[in-house]
Amino acid sequence: GVGFNINPMYLSESAPSQIRGMVALSFAPFTAAGLVVGQTIGLREVLGNDELWPLLLATCAVPAVIQLALLPWCPESPRYLLIDRKDKDSCIKALTRLRGNDEIAAELDEILEEQRALEGQRAKRVWELFRDRGVRWQLIITFVLGSAVQLCGNDAVSGIPIHRKLGS
Repeated sequence: GVGFNINPMYLSESAPSQIRGMVALSFAPFTAAGLVVGQTIGLREVLGNDELWPLLLATCAVPAVIQLALLPWCPESPRYLLIDRKDKDSCIKALTRLRGNDEIAAELDEILEEQRALEGQRAKRVWELFRDRGVRWQLIITFVLGSAVQLCGNDAVSGIPIHRKLGS
């Protein structure tokens, strides 16, 4: 649940501006690929039988364990550090860690410019977002796509054999 929002946000905030959109949108195809792999290994012929279902259930832990193991080596988002926490030194350290020895001055200037543009603005409340014409279409698209994912029937179709076995 939360990972579907946090992971793309972290990736897009940490990516260089030239590839930020591509990085943010790359999360969706990898999620779809994960669903296909999950459906495939859940087939009765692979791991979806009475003997192997505990192993099938345990496979969900593999990506979580990998992510938890790698988390200590992931720096905070440079944008978050500078814009939200106003910690320029940590922002520079995070940029250096993410980009290596590349020149970070241009990117730091871009983040500083964004910080200046946001000065004096408070975070909008949910209802204010619905009234703002500038983000209305983004909200509508997000809502429609999120609803479509929930209503696509993937969970309903894969749950039918379970309900038949339980007699409901």
